[in-house]
Amino acid sequence: MKILMIHSNGATMKKYAPATSKPQEYSEKELQLEGKVLVCFISVEDQDTFDIKIISKQATDEILNAVELIETFPQKIKEKNAEVEKFNKGLEKAKEK
Repeated sequence: MKILMIHSNGATMKKYAPATSKPQEYSEKELQLEGKVLVCFISVEDQDTFDIKIISKQATDEILNAVELIETFPQKIKEKNAEVEKFNKGLEKAKEK
């Protein structure tokens, strides 16, 4: 299985032809998504079809992990910046001595 995830501010998808043997019904030719989106393209290979439940769980876990990283990224950056600032202040104090 391969997963390509694209985090974007909006997305547009156009329907050209059915991509699976059982496509979902969607009457529109285009789908517009607004705001923060995570678009996931998943390809399943022959060896992945032996245990669909395991492969589905792995894909779900990967996508949920990506969502968590995206949602917590700003806070983690703030925490790291505060840590770096504290370290730099310690270096400055050591130089002054």
